[in-house]
Amino acid sequence: MTQVILTQVWKMHIIVGTSIVEALLYYLLTSKGLQKTTEWEQVAKTSNETNINEAKHKIENVVYKKLEKPIPIEMTLDIMIKKAEKKKLLGTSQVIYKKLNYLRKLRNRIHIHAIGEDYDTDWVKINKNEVDTVRLVLYSFMTSSLFKPTNEEKKLFSFLQ
Repeated sequence: MTQVILTQVWKMHIIVGTSIVEALLYYLLTSKGLQKTTEWEQVAKTSNETNINEAKHKIENVVYKKLEKPIPIEMTLDIMIKKAEKKKLLGTSQVIYKKLNYLRKLRNRIHIHAIGEDYDTDWVKINKNEVDTVRLVLYSFMTSSLFKPTNEEKKLFSFLQ
């Protein structure tokens, strides 16, 4: 396998592995009633342009209606990691939260092309260490007390070690 194809395979591991972690965090937060919610629903939005000191400005007015009960709203991976860290859902060790943030940034780099400079390429930045980090985080999640796996079930995830 060429290095180019291997790098593409590693990138897929990172995207898919981080997506699994994201889904697990979402489940963990919603099952504990910790998802982000809002009591307000937007019902109208208007905007007007005006000139102030010969420069164009825009004024926006948004009208919200209070709901009878809060509804869940979309949570980004960043919000979910911060909420999990604040509530210590994955334990008190800061290592797992740092690794989750690292994976989030790495996933964004690949998935939404979040790079800093011309020579900041995936070819330079993506290597087996990143894949190993994804595997470590996935193994930690799947064999943690969150799921209470038996020793036999833990063996099913040994390929991640």
